[in-house]
Amino acid sequence: MRKKWLRWGLAAGIAAGCAGRSSTWAQGRCAAQARVDALEAQGTRAREERQDEAAQRAFAEAYALCHGARALARQGLAEKALGRWLEAEEHLAAALATRDPWVNGRRAVLEGELARVRDHLGELLLVGDAPAGAVWSIGAQTGTLPMEHPARVVAGAVTVTVQAPGFVAATRPVPVAARTVVRERVELTRAPVAERAPAVVAERPTVAVRVVQPREDVVVAPPPPRREESVNLFRVLGGVSGGVALATFVATVVVHARREDTITSANAAYQADMRCGPLERDVPYCSAVHGPGVEADESLTPWVVAGYVVSGSFAVTSAVLFAVAASRGREERRVGLRCGGGPGLVGVSCGYSF
Repeated sequence: MRKKWLRWGLAAGIAAGCAGRSSTWAQGRCAAQARVDALEAQGTRAREERQDEAAQRAFAEAYALCHGARALARQGLAEKALGRWLEAEEHLAAALATRDPWVNGRRAVLEGELARVRDHLGELLLVGDAPAGAVWSIGAQTGTLPMEHPARVVAGAVTVTVQAPGFVAATRPVPVAARTVVRERVELTRAPVAERAPAVVAERPTVAVRVVQPREDVVVAPPPPRREESVNLFRVLGGVSGGVALATFVATVVVHARREDTITSANAAYQADMRCGPLERDVPYCSAVHGPGVEADESLTPWVVAGYVVSGSFAVTSAVLFAVAASRGREERRVGLRCGGGPGLVGVSCGYSF
């Protein structure tokens, strides 16, 4: 009888164990498991091709569908490759906290990856006399003081901001080493109170009344129109003639000086030549050797004379034109209508000169 009860108890236990395992397997599956498997395969191919950003998105979508520990662990590994240390620690630690068979089979590898992730993280705790309820922000994390536990931060220079109503906000970088807890003291100073401006009492406007006594109308003559001087043509022509005369004179002086220098040099060469000297003069030789140079320079004589004549003519013409321009200017100033004040308080007198 005892053996019979033992056989029935063993059979019931085996049945219960099988039922429990079957129930556990049923709970591990979800309606979108096929889609999850496809996304994880897609993410694995992206990791092999070093497309970690695409892999992270695929694993995150797979985890959102069925919340599987395998997809969560793979998401954490992709975030580690991207340098997203805080997200990688959160997801790897959450996956290791489960008893998923896939995670259990790779627990040692995943724990090693999590340790390498934590080599890039530290902790920061804000302390001090900041008012209760002051808001702190460290990167994307925010909270209120006092802090209950340190904030997990990426090792390096961490920018901290603390602000509270009525106080000046404090912002400064805080160096945090990996795997250490840094206590940073924060003290806020009160903001200066703006003084109220004194109230301005609006005064009633004062209206000034001015009594104007009637008086006789006074007619004031408008100022005479300003006459624009016309360009004196004779003065312009005189200036042009003077310029031509000066240019011609300078050119003639230069040519004349060159002619004189050349003739002087030719005469000196003529006298220095033994065959042309006063004791022994070879007329044909001297004419052939020294004659052409002297004749060429003598040909400039008419041009020199013409230059002096032309420059003198233009100079005389310029003087005559300036004289005519001056006389016409005096005549224009004498001819015209002029008006001025007349007798009495109001009066105008005009006159015409010609």
